Amino acid sequence: MLLLLRNHPLIRTLGLSTLLVTSITFLTRLASLYRDRLLAYYVGLGPVVDDFFFLLGISYLLTNLFAVSNINYFIPLIKGEQKNATIAQNNWRVLVTWSGVAILTSGILYFFLKVPGLTASLTALAFLMSSLCYLQAAILNKSSLFVFPSLTFVLPTLGTIVPIVTTQTSTNGLLGYFTAGSFVQFFLLSFGSKESRGYWSFKNFPDAFSGYSAYLKAWLPIFFLSFYFPLPEMVVLAMGKTLGTGAISAIGFSMRVPLSIINIMTFSLWTTILPRVKNESNIFQGKRFAFGLLGLAMGFAALSGVLLALNPLVVKLLYGGGSLSDRKLDQIVAIQAFFFLSIPGQIFANIVMRVLHSLREKVFSFLASGVGLVLGPLYFFLLDPTPLGVAKGFFVSGLGASIMLIMSLVIIPRRQLLHSVDR
Repeated sequence: MLLLLRNHPLIRTLGLSTLLVTSITFLTRLASLYRDRLLAYYVGLGPVVDDFFFLLGISYLLTNLFAVSNINYFIPLIKGEQKNATIAQNNWRVLVTWSGVAILTSGILYFFLKVPGLTASLTALAFLMSSLCYLQAAILNKSSLFVFPSLTFVLPTLGTIVPIVTTQTSTNGLLGYFTAGSFVQFFLLSFGSKESRGYWSFKNFPDAFSGYSAYLKAWLPIFFLSFYFPLPEMVVLAMGKTLGTGAISAIGFSMRVPLSIINIMTFSLWTTILPRVKNESNIFQGKRFAFGLLGLAMGFAALSGVLLALNPLVVKLLYGGGSLSDRKLDQIVAIQAFFFLSIPGQIFANIVMRVLHSLREKVFSFLASGVGLVLGPLYFFLLDPTPLGVAKGFFVSGLGASIMLIMSLVIIPRRQLLHSVDR
C-alpha cells in the first residue's frame, strides 16, 4: 500500500512519472466510484447517504484547507533543510493545531448543526487523520522518498465499503470505517520506512512549542489563500443542505466522475509536469505561455465534450440496476452533464493558480478568481434553487473563475510573471 521508490529512473522521466502518478490516482478514483456504486445499488438516495456525503464533504473541505496550506508551508522548508528534527518539530506543531481544530469542529457540528455526538466526533476524527495522511505523503514525496500522495485515501475509501456489503450501512458505520482506514494509512505513511519514522520523533515534541508562534505567523497567510481550492466544495455543501432529502445524494453521485477527472488531471500536472517545466525548460515565456494555456483549455474542452456525449451510458453503468428508479437516474444524468461542462474551467483555474508563486500574484489572482466563483452561488440562490441549479452554478463558477484569472494574467506585469515561473 505504501509505494516508495528511491532514485528510481522512472521518476527522472517526465512521461513515465506522469503516467505513474496519473494511473495510481485513477485507481484511487475507481475505489471511490465502486463505493458510490454500492451505495447507489444497496441504499439509493436517502438520509443516510445525504448525511454521509455532507459530513464527509466537511471532512474533505477541512483536509483541503489545512493540508494544502501546510504543504505549501512545508515544501520550502524541506527543500532548504533535509533534517528529520526540523520536520518532526513541525509535525508536532501541525498535530497540536489540527487536533484543536478537530475538537472545535466536533463542537460546532454538535451544538449548531445538531449532529449527534458520536457522528460529530467521527467527522472531526476523519478530518484529522485524512489531513495528516495527505501531509505525510507530501513530505515524503518532497524529501528523500518518492511517494504517491494519491494513495492517501485508498484505505479510507475501501474501509467505507465494509458496512455497505455487510448490510450494516449507517452514517456512523461509514464514517467510522473511513476514520479507521485513515488511521492505518497514516501509520503506514509515518512508520513504513526508517526515514519516515524519524519525522515523528518524540524528543522533538517539546521544541515544537518553542517555535509555535513563528509557525502560525508563516502558515496563516497561506492558509487564508488556500480557501480558493475547496471553494466549490463549500458552495455545494451550502447549497445542498437547503434542498431536502435525497438532494445531496443526487449531487454527490453526479459529482463523482467529473471531480475524479479534475483531480486526476490537476494532480498529475501539478506534481509532475509543472515542476519539471519550471526547473528544466521554461515554456511559459512570451507567446508560448499564452498558447500553452490556450492549448490546455481546448484539450479539456474536447474531453468535456466527449464525456458529455457518453453521460447517459456512464450513469447507467455506474448507478443502474439497483435502488435508483429511472426517474432518479435521469435526474443524475441532467445534473452530471453540467458537472462535465465545468471540467475545463475548474482544471484551468487550478493550473493557473499553481503556476503563480509570489504572494502578491497569488493574492491578486485569488481575489480575481473569487469574483468569478461567487457567480455560481448567486445563480443558484437567485435563479435556480434546485439540485440541477447546483450543477449549473458549479459550471458558472468555473467559467467565471477562468475568465477572471485570464484577465488577471493580462494585468500582472509580464516581467514579474515570468520571474515567478522561473523560480
